[in-house]
Amino acid sequence: MRKGVFIDGHERPDVVDYRQQFVAEMHRLSPYLVEFESDGKIKDKSYPANCEVGGSEDRPIIVITHDESIFSANDGKRKAWGAENQPFLRPKGKGKGIMVSDFLLPWSRLNLFSLPKARQEELQGLGIPLEAAVLYEYGKEEGYWDGKMLLEQSIGRALPIAEALYPGYKFLFLFDNATSHSVYSPDALRASKMNKGEGGQ
Repeated sequence: MRKGVFIDGHERPDVVDYRQQFVAEMHRLSPYLVEFESDGKIKDKSYPANCEVGGSEDRPIIVITHDESIFSANDGKRKAWGAENQPFLRPKGKGKGIMVSDFLLPWSRLNLFSLPKARQEELQGLGIPLEAAVLYEYGKEEGYWDGKMLLEQSIGRALPIAEALYPGYKFLFLFDNATSHSVYSPDALRASKMNKGEGGQ
């Protein structure tokens, strides 16, 4: 970060190295990745030896990505009513808003709506939600979306839905590298929480 100039660091050596590691790992996994038709049907594919649905060694892998959007009260305000000959004072901040956090399959949002109604009701009776999406109203009073909430959504909503839709498969969840996605165990040793000097807790 230079004064007055934002540098995103996409070409920093460590970032490039990490990106290359990620691409190499995805290439290694590609023989195991499930491929879908646009209507959600799983394509026929030959998987490596010992890789089969429900297998005891390896199973085909379904990629599930996370995505989120923010809609703020003062987004995109270009026109407004105001008193004649009086200046219009625009709000300084974006105001309250709604965070939409969702999970995506290669062909659709992650939900149970593709299943017969009776099966949906059966799974709901077992405590599995119909969809992975979460809408969270945020603001100064309500607080903001964080990694702990995303972890709860991942484990409590997305994973049970994925397992109900595709029993016998493995899942690879992909998240972008946002600081709001970070979550640590309460007793995790973190340098950012350590004292610079002696003493203290």
